[in-house]
Amino acid sequence: MHRDVYPAVDPSNPSLSAQGKTILINGAAGTLGQAVAEAWATASASCIILTGRTLSTLTSVSHTLSSISPSTNVVRTVDTKDAAQQNIVVTTIVDAAGALTEAVTGTIPPAQWFDDFVADVLAPYHLAHYMMTAYGDAAGTFIVLGSLAAGVVLPGLSSYSAAKLSGECEECDDDGVSFAVCEGYGGVDGGVWTLFLSTERAEFLKGGILNVNWDVEEMEQHKEEIVGKGLLQLAFVKAQLSPAGHPFESKA
Repeated sequence: MHRDVYPAVDPSNPSLSAQGKTILINGAAGTLGQAVAEAWATASASCIILTGRTLSTLTSVSHTLSSISPSTNVVRTVDTKDAAQQNIVVTTIVDAAGALTEAVTGTIPPAQWFDDFVADVLAPYHLAHYMMTAYGDAAGTFIVLGSLAAGVVLPGLSSYSAAKLSGECEECDDDGVSFAVCEGYGGVDGGVWTLFLSTERAEFLKGGILNVNWDVEEMEQHKEEIVGKGLLQLAFVKAQLSPAGHPFESKA
């Protein structure tokens, strides 16, 4: 477990160089989106496409990236289709946008409760669908920044938790190189992880649900077990289903 950036995911690590790569970041003006953008600028990405609701919110992020990596081409747009129209081949897509509704069931209109599903499920699906339409079978990586809330049920967060879980199911449905990354604790963020996930080393993790506090090098050492047992895949129940039944620790 790590609570700060370490060499294997440090964007200044030469093995994570993003030269020659183009990334599209949806929700780039938010805290998580900007962290992703800055990590890729530090890694000298050839092109960073910033998308958000308004161009004005992306301006300060664009200036920051230019100061980090003057050679990086920074594109701002409110329409993700612009990349395809400009013949820009995107190699990595990161969805860092989202919504969070805090309300106990019955206290807000159903349509407002459903807003989280529009932002956290429908929006990333639109992004994946139209990018697949534009680029077809071209090699690339699709990453959704998720939340640990997908695995818990808390009062007032029913729509958020359910939407985040649905969004992570969405990524596991993709046969391509896709990931759902949950934000953790401390100084490690999804931004630095997206660089590692865009490399061939991370292919064994595709379709999995990941946490940024985990040690990527330790996971590589247990690659065969992770893949063979599907340790990063969604599970319906925590109990171990087998002919002998679940091995309860307590006595009947």
